[in-house]
Amino acid sequence: VELILRVAPFGLSLSFALESCLQCLRAAMGCCGSSSTYGVAPQKIPDVIAKLRSKYGSDVLIMGIKDQNQPGKMCLSGSVDQNLISAIHQVLLEDPDNRGVKQAKDEYDRMWEVNWHETKLTSGCQMLSMAKKYFPKGKVLIKLFNAIAAQGWSLSAAPNFGGVESRDEHGTPTSCVDWPVFVFYRDPDSIYTNEHLLFAIKDSNVPGKLCAAGPVGDMEAAMTSKLQAFEPSVKSEKDDYDHDYDVVWRNTSITSGASLMSLAKSYFPKGKTNVAIIDCAYSFGWRAVAAPNFGGQGDSWPCVMFRKLKNANAPPPEILFGSIKDSNQPGKFCMAGASADKIVDVLCGALAKVKDNADVKNEKDSYDEDYDAVCRNVCITTGMAAFSLKLPYFPRGDSMATVLSALAAEGFQVACCPNFGGMLDSWPTFIFEKRDGGVPPQMYLAVKDENIPGKIGLVGGGIEQDTTLQGELLEVLQELCGPDVVAAQDDYDKSFNLSFRNTRITSGHATFSFAKPYWPHGYVVEMVLQVLLKHGWRCEGGPNFGDNGLTWPGMIFTKVA
Repeated sequence: VELILRVAPFGLSLSFALESCLQCLRAAMGCCGSSSTYGVAPQKIPDVIAKLRSKYGSDVLIMGIKDQNQPGKMCLSGSVDQNLISAIHQVLLEDPDNRGVKQAKDEYDRMWEVNWHETKLTSGCQMLSMAKKYFPKGKVLIKLFNAIAAQGWSLSAAPNFGGVESRDEHGTPTSCVDWPVFVFYRDPDSIYTNEHLLFAIKDSNVPGKLCAAGPVGDMEAAMTSKLQAFEPSVKSEKDDYDHDYDVVWRNTSITSGASLMSLAKSYFPKGKTNVAIIDCAYSFGWRAVAAPNFGGQGDSWPCVMFRKLKNANAPPPEILFGSIKDSNQPGKFCMAGASADKIVDVLCGALAKVKDNADVKNEKDSYDEDYDAVCRNVCITTGMAAFSLKLPYFPRGDSMATVLSALAAEGFQVACCPNFGGMLDSWPTFIFEKRDGGVPPQMYLAVKDENIPGKIGLVGGGIEQDTTLQGELLEVLQELCGPDVVAAQDDYDKSFNLSFRNTRITSGHATFSFAKPYWPHGYVVEMVLQVLLKHGWRCEGGPNFGDNGLTWPGMIFTKVA
């Protein structure tokens, strides 16, 4: 079965027949709403989640947006009270595009606490229209996040789930899904006000745009000046497609674009431009707290969500912007920012001790002019995995742990992780902030649900020394994913400290079912994060790896207690 999954992406002549066999096998295992989908009987789920919350707490809230679906949905998982439900419902009803929403729960929502149906939080599929598909509706999203913050929940990260929905007979993806997920923690003493600001990048568009929703104010003129330093034709101007945003800067060039008739990679982010954008927002008292990724069917709309500091005059931290280019020869980790050259030297020294990274060096080429320094010849992922049973471009635990610990030693901590891409490419990216007081231990979690068996792996921060963490995670996974979940490694998991097999973090491929593939199971994500919080780990970012439609969600954690 694993061989079938691994040969299909290479377009081998046998791939279509092999994948068809796999689909038949999955169909025999059951459809949505059955115990085989979740690993546990659906009627037992409410009692199970109540028992787990009673034991481990209820300080985590998960929100998922399912706009690439009929009907559109917004789902919550957590100990949700009526005040929060009413506040969200009121925001939705006040939005002209969401006045038909209703609270409902069908057989596809069993792993979520509260669900709204008929939501329209993106531009949707846009048939017979020139508008871009599944671009986020900024104004209503800002109002939703402000309302959630007013109830004592702080947005902390936005990992992206999804994957290939279907392939043709040559193994080429014909449809992909993207599911933005938002992680909140209870935070009654937040350093932030309830105000949020969303930046959405629309570079897979002519003209390129940077769209802002929220109280932009005097930043409009300042951002125009910043962007004009890179592209003089940039101006603040909205058109008929921009009514969901408060301010739009046109003619921007924030990525490499489509790169037609060029060997450059498509939609790879321009580091120096992105640093200028973030620095400008920070100078007005905003701080990046999460970086959701919207899209679907090959499009990718990277976003950054900011929140206003109560002390808006606090000096902004130094920013370091890093983007991984592993779907490239040679592999690169590109850095932009004042400390980029120094950090790349440190990173090269650390990675050189990791398997397959002995040839790393600090060196730029003609494709790297948008960055200050580049760590070249890196192996952060499994690469294209040609002539191997490994899954392509899956993140390596040893490399990721080394990157995070090396940056932490230099005082840089992840603030959020935007995901750039388009045309089925994926460029995992990191926004680091310099912390004067030092950085606590960092940990990375990877999800491998587009695989049989499903797996999650954790690495870094000395988690292998925590004598109770593995057992408590195993309990949660067995209760919510089924008793066949085991804490065990195989030859593909050696770069992680802890590994779990037979997990069901998402709906999987969902073959021969009306369920959407790779839609996350909210209760599972919630309780995994709740157990980790109990052990002092808080999710701060959600980098997304993959290539050619494959999606490998991940989460970066900081030790907070």
